[in-house]
Amino acid sequence: MTATTHPLPDLPAATRPSLVDGNALVGILEEAFGAAAETLTLTCGACADAVALAEAAVELAPTSAIVRCRRCTHTTLTVRWSAHDLVIDGASCQMTVQRGAR
Repeated sequence: MTATTHPLPDLPAATRPSLVDGNALVGILEEAFGAAAETLTLTCGACADAVALAEAAVELAPTSAIVRCRRCTHTTLTVRWSAHDLVIDGASCQMTVQRGAR
């Protein structure tokens, strides 16, 4: 049996994710965490590196974001949103919010 490779589609620029820092997610996460979103710290489940959300590496698309650890590039957090819901998957990281920040 021969393996066949399939090239990735050439996506239009408007649909490619932008590489930004975590500040791009603060407004979106304020819906769930209130003002405390600015104090959110993410601890990577793979290498235990802890950084403020603002310092995280983010791949931002129109309706989703992938947050990666700057040290090991592991996906730490995924966020998806629509007009009806906000889904935050932090299965591979620990999220810490400062008490009283809300």
